Order: sequence, then structure tokens, then C-alpha cells
Amino acid sequence: MAGGIAGLVLAGGVSSRFVRSGGVHKVAIGLGGRSLLCYPVSALWGAGVERVVVVSGVEGLGWVYQALSQCRARAEVLVYAGSWRGNGATAVSGLEALSGYDLVVVSMADHVYPGWMVESLLSSCSGPCLGVDSRPRFVDVGEATRVALSGGRLVLGKGVPDGLVDVGLHLLDPSIAGMARRCSPPGGEMSLAELLTCASRNGYSLELHDYKGAPWAEADTLWDALSLAAGKARPVLEEASRWLEERGL
Repeated sequence: MAGGIAGLVLAGGVSSRFVRSGGVHKVAIGLGGRSLLCYPVSALWGAGVERVVVVSGVEGLGWVYQALSQCRARAEVLVYAGSWRGNGATAVSGLEALSGYDLVVVSMADHVYPGWMVESLLSSCSGPCLGVDSRPRFVDVGEATRVALSGGRLVLGKGVPDGLVDVGLHLLDPSIAGMARRCSPPGGEMSLAELLTCASRNGYSLELHDYKGAPWAEADTLWDALSLAAGKARPVLEEASRWLEERGL
């Protein structure tokens, strides 16, 4: 297969905090009648990407299959034994598997957003593009990954001051996987933020797509999940659910 757009959902983490507190991996927790993983998978599928791949670690594989069993959208599962190295290394494994595609929409597995945000990314970006938010409403900004310009290059990280907030929904050229060797020592850990920062420093061009307060949130902790279910972030879950229901997903 050559050309086209695929989707990649990063679900390689072990979710130790969720398992300890509730006995379940976060991708399999129920929110609004669906598993958490169903939201990004279904948003990508409903927005028209040609193929959706979920990258799982070995330890969480059973939970990923359990979560996907609750989804009407179709997704393949790629098992990456090195997922302990971080979501950057996990993303590289998925991007290498999707190297025949022109572009890949990359999403975090624990983020909830309506599918129109995927459509907006695809329609607004002419090439590799990072989803950012200058007016985030439903996430803890203090804990979020930030995106900023420094010396004409993008810098991403939790300690970046005064940056835009990383939405965790990006459009990437699979060729960025080839930069992994120069961005991480052999066998070393690498976050997606580190990979994107290193790639930008080495000439990989990235646009920014500002969602400006769009309804998105993450379920990194149990408290985040409770906020989505019945707290401040409840409007995000309602909007995401409504978009999926309108498409029979």
C-alpha cells in the first residue's frame, strides 16, 4: 500500500496507578458506555482515516483487547515489547509499521476528544502538524506538556515555560521514525516530546494547529477519569459521545 492517511494510537504504558487503585488498566475503564480506548480509536476511524493501529506493550495487551471489544470502530493491534522505553519509542515502532502511508494521525490512548478535531487537523494542515491549545479548558495546565518556539525550532516538554499546551493529537510523516537513532541512545528511553523536539532541531518541519479551547481532556489519573465522568471535564465526554453516536460509533 502506498499513500493515504493512517491512524496510530499509543497504548504502550502499563497504567500502574490505575491498576493499583481500581484493578483495571486505564484504557479499559468505562466512560459513557465505552472504554476509554474507544474514544481515540473511534474518532480516528469516524474521521475517515484508512487504517487504525493501536500499539500496545506486552503487559497491557489483554487490557487493550478487552477495551477494543467495546468499540464499533475497527483497529489492529501492534505489540511492541520495548514500550517501557517511552511513548516516543512506542510511536516509532508504529510509524515504522505504517511507513507506506503519506501521513499518520498520532493520538494518545488516554485522550478524549470529538472526532471533528481529527477532521480539523486533516483539513487545516498541509503536512506534519502538532495539535496544540492556547486556551485549554479541561486539563491541568501545570501537568501538561508544553510546546514553544526556541531559536526557530519547536521545543516540547513539561518544563517548557509559557508554551502552548500539547493536545496529544498530531499529524506526522512516518519518516520521522528514522530520526530515532540520533534522538535517543541505543536502548534508551525516549518520550514523544523528546522525539519531536529532536526532530525539529534536525530540520523536520512541523506546523502548529491551535485548537483554541476545543473540548478535549486526558485521563492520566483516576481523578482525571472522574472529572470526565461527572466533573469539570464532563462536557468533553458529552461532545465526544455525541459525535460518535451521530456516526453510529
